[in-house]
Order: sequence, then C-alpha cells, then structure tokens
Amino acid sequence: MSFKVDNQRQKTMLARVGEAADLIDNKSFLPFYRGVHILLEKKGKADEWGRMIAAAKAKENPSRYFAKLCKMVRDGTYIFVTKVAKTTVEVAKHTRLYLSDKLVKFGFGKYQKYWVQKAAEFIQVNGEAGFVELLEYAERKGISQKYMAKALLNCKTPRQYYQQNVIGAGYNG
Repeated sequence: MSFKVDNQRQKTMLARVGEAADLIDNKSFLPFYRGVHILLEKKGKADEWGRMIAAAKAKENPSRYFAKLCKMVRDGTYIFVTKVAKTTVEVAKHTRLYLSDKLVKFGFGKYQKYWVQKAAEFIQVNGEAGFVELLEYAERKGISQKYMAKALLNCKTPRQYYQQNVIGAGYNG
C-alpha cells in the first residue's frame, strides 16, 4: 500500500509531528511517523512522544534511533515509562529503610547493606507477613545474629523451616 504525499499534506504532517521533523530523514515516511504519533495520542501516551524525541536526540545517530523507537511502538514492543515505575522506586527506598531499621538490632555492622538485600529477597519469596513472623519469632526466642543470618539465607519462614526440616526429617510415613 503506498500513499502519495503532496506538498500540502507534507506541510501539514510536518507541522503536526513538531520537533520530530528534524529526526525524519526520508519525508516519504511521514505517514508512518504521523501514524505512530496518532497511535500514542489514542493510547493516552502523548507525552511519550516528547520523551522519544529527547532520547533520540541524545543518541549518536538520532534519526535511526527515533525510527527504531517508532517501529517498536507500532509493533507493540515499546515499554512505556509510567508513574508506577517511579512510585516503585520510592517504595523500594522506604522498604530498604524499614528493613534496615528492623535488622539493626542484630548488629550486622558493615555488612548491614548485604543483609538488608537478603531481607528484601526474603520478603519477595515469603511476603511481608513471613518477614514479620520471622521478626516475632526472633523476638520471642532471642535469636542471635548468626541464626538470623541463616534464616535470611534459607529464605524460609520459621513455620516452613520447622515443617520441612524438623517434622519432615523425622517422619517416615
């Protein structure tokens, strides 16, 4: 399918794509770029067009990079930057602070960052409830740094560890 782009249509499309006109080498592909622009507007991602232009201008070969981004949008493989991603980073920072506060009483010292990372992995596997269960168990039993570190490395809640290693080991059913 081919489209004929006359002078009037070309002027109109160039005006509508805005700054991206500098990044388009071959003007016969204007309908493609305008189509991507319209697609982004329909999806409610009109601000992404500006981000794509800014990213392309920062690259070594901007016109080629911009064409690749547009092709990815058309194919559906482009990953949109969302507010959720920014919020996730903020939540992760708060989670690290929370974990650091909870683990400070075990005295990991200069290895605190490593054990905070292991605690974050523990939460990914067992959830927040599993971590709270581990902290409550540690408080009840007065667990030392050595045993807390081993629990974080095992990535098992006290209940799971007990069921798998204590009950499961002695059971010959």
